[in-house]
Order: sequence, then C-alpha cells, then structure tokens
Amino acid sequence: MKVIRVHYPQLFKRICLSILIIVLMYVFLIRKKRYSDTFVTVVNGVQPKLVWEFVADFTNQQRINPTMLDFEIEYEKGNYNNWEYGVIYREYSLTFPFIRYKNRVIIQVLPVINTNENHRSSKPYRILSDFTSCVVGLCLQTSAEMKFVPGDERRSTKIMESVQFDCPPIISVLCYRDLRAQKKLIYDNIRHSTDIMI
Repeated sequence: MKVIRVHYPQLFKRICLSILIIVLMYVFLIRKKRYSDTFVTVVNGVQPKLVWEFVADFTNQQRINPTMLDFEIEYEKGNYNNWEYGVIYREYSLTFPFIRYKNRVIIQVLPVINTNENHRSSKPYRILSDFTSCVVGLCLQTSAEMKFVPGDERRSTKIMESVQFDCPPIISVLCYRDLRAQKKLIYDNIRHSTDIMI
C-alpha cells in the first residue's frame, strides 16, 4: 500500500494564489466604479421648449442616435407637467461596433417650473434618465440630467447634460471614449436637425 503525502506548504500557496486571482478579477473586471462627465452644446435659431420637446420624444432618438438599432416603448404615464415613460432598446458601441448593448431606460420629462409671480423660471426644461445597460451578462447603471435653457444669442438653446455611469475600472478609458463619441454624434445631429424647427 502506497502512502500519499500532501505537502501543505504547496497546497497553502495554491489556495492563496487562487484567492488572490479571484480578488484581482473582482477588483479589475467585475467591480463597478461610478464616473461622471458633463456635456454642453448650443442649438442656434430654436427656443428651449422646441428642442426639449424634440429630444423628449423617443421616436426622434433613432435620427439623432444612429447607434440605436431598435426600440420598444414599455409604458407611458403622467401628463405635460410630469411625463414618464419606459423604453427597451438595443444599440451598438461606437468604439467596438461588434458589441451590442440591451438598454432599459426610464425617462422623466419635466417642463419649466415658475416659482414666482414674475414668471421667471427657476427650474429649466429637463429630461431625467435612468439606464440599465447590459452586455455579456454585465449590467451597468447610468443616470443623466439634461437641462434646456435660453442661450446667449437670441432664439438659441443651451443644452447642459450631466451623466453619472458605472464601469469596471480596467475599461474606464473605453467607457469614457464610447460615451464621449456617442454624445458628440448625438449633439451634432441635434444641432443640425431641421425637424426641431417645425
């Protein structure tokens, strides 16, 4: 009968190495970190209300966001003072076009709120969005707020957007690159859209 000897120091090293690899994979590949970015653009010749209404209507999104493949409105509720709707849509990454995302978004559309008797607006036209984007089993959260205010020039609109998004730290540079490329494309398309002026 042969006796099998177990070398505990080697077993201990393997266990420690395995735990270290699992921890590193979690920290760099799976764990999500919150990042933020802001975007500002000006649409000339159009008042804020018209730009806000155009962007708020999700049927216009495929024209201003060509990365969107298809969408389905899940629900709508509310009225002009607080309109909310949910959408599921698919899009591809600008950085890596072979990557497809499935997104679920809840959008709140809020008009100007006048808080004093002079009817000066203290809160601009706004669109609030909460996204869940999934790719290959990894789901990431994004929140955004768009504000539409009068620009410096007559009949112009300044759009200010703040975005907070989750991304694994190891690919944060790619997340930023994709977000900025997509926002540049979207804002260029909004600025050059003749449909807003109708």
